[in-house]
Amino acid sequence: MVVERMIEAAMSAFKEKVTELCHEQVEEPLSPESAAVVTQGIQQGLSRAGQAAFRVFVESKDTFAKVIVHDDDVYRFKYKSTKTFESLWGKTPVTRGVYQNASDARSHVPLDAAWGMQNEQMTLEVQEAVGFACSFVTPEETRELLEKSAMFHPHPTQIKRCVEQMAQRMEAVRDELDSRIRASESAPPGTRVLAGSMDGVNVLLNEKGKKRGRPKERPKGAEDAEPRTAYKNAMVGAISFYGDVQEGHKGPQRLACRYTSHMPEDRAMTFKGKFEAELETAEAQAPLDVVKVLVCDAARAIWNYADHNERFDDYEKIIDYWHAVEHLSLAAEALFGKGTLKAQAWYNRYADKLLERFKVEIPYGCASEDKAGEEQDRRHSGAMSRSCDAVSRHRNKQAWAFQP
Repeated sequence: MVVERMIEAAMSAFKEKVTELCHEQVEEPLSPESAAVVTQGIQQGLSRAGQAAFRVFVESKDTFAKVIVHDDDVYRFKYKSTKTFESLWGKTPVTRGVYQNASDARSHVPLDAAWGMQNEQMTLEVQEAVGFACSFVTPEETRELLEKSAMFHPHPTQIKRCVEQMAQRMEAVRDELDSRIRASESAPPGTRVLAGSMDGVNVLLNEKGKKRGRPKERPKGAEDAEPRTAYKNAMVGAISFYGDVQEGHKGPQRLACRYTSHMPEDRAMTFKGKFEAELETAEAQAPLDVVKVLVCDAARAIWNYADHNERFDDYEKIIDYWHAVEHLSLAAEALFGKGTLKAQAWYNRYADKLLERFKVEIPYGCASEDKAGEEQDRRHSGAMSRSCDAVSRHRNKQAWAFQP
């Protein structure tokens, strides 16, 4: 039976590896060093055992025939070939039969096709782990992470190629996937507020782009006009469901949140389509009397899009409170100096007022009282003016204390 052969192969491989790595250390007194060696030996033994058992299983499914038919073409057996796959247990070699058509122009490997590994190097489980890790860290960091936590350690180049292929496959069925995910979602009970939010983040891309700002040296030629890499703006959106304000809390409880994002694109058209589709689904799932809010920072491009889009006409539009108090912090520094007690007190006073009663008039004509020197006054007055202008541009979007 196949399972008996799998167990036998696994036990033999485990015994061989553990004996090789641990036969001396297990006879010595227990110490951190000996425990580390034995731990590593057992880990590598388990890796070899998994590889051996899985190889027996897969190779047992390979069948031999002189001639096979695939996609209406005749293929003849040519040779046996061993290919190394990246499995959960590490690099696992598998020997299988290779068939070629009459013109030797195309090859077919029935075993690879049977378990979905045609033109693949990593098994499905490894691909999922790599894709999940790369959603948080870079391919290089993913490699380091897997070296510490897994038995499989693909090279960063393999990881990059895997992520690119996964992205291509997912984009081909993106609409279907999104529809299935949305159909499985629902608004949490107790929802009173539906909040949408958008923001941008600059990401460094491996593509040419114009360098901003004045060059350090005079232009030398066309080759320096576009650097090899460029920062561009990616977009992310969040759709959140909020309930009531619990006793002892200043803000409502967030019940659930959904995210959507897209890499840099001119005018972010793909992202906007995805974001609006998520909002439409959330609106249909939310109660009829739900309060709809759009919360963003003060980016002109975002508000230009929102203010001129009728789908947001029934939304309460609010500037992100924390973005506003960043300008308040700059204003405090301009008035009283960075890190001073007066600056902190002034900031705390008006930050609380903004939260409790929106559209607060913030005085900024007192810089000369605390700063020595006319030139210094002008510099700090300019900073203060810019901060106030940033807030005053969106006075109609500062309803942080409104009650739904």
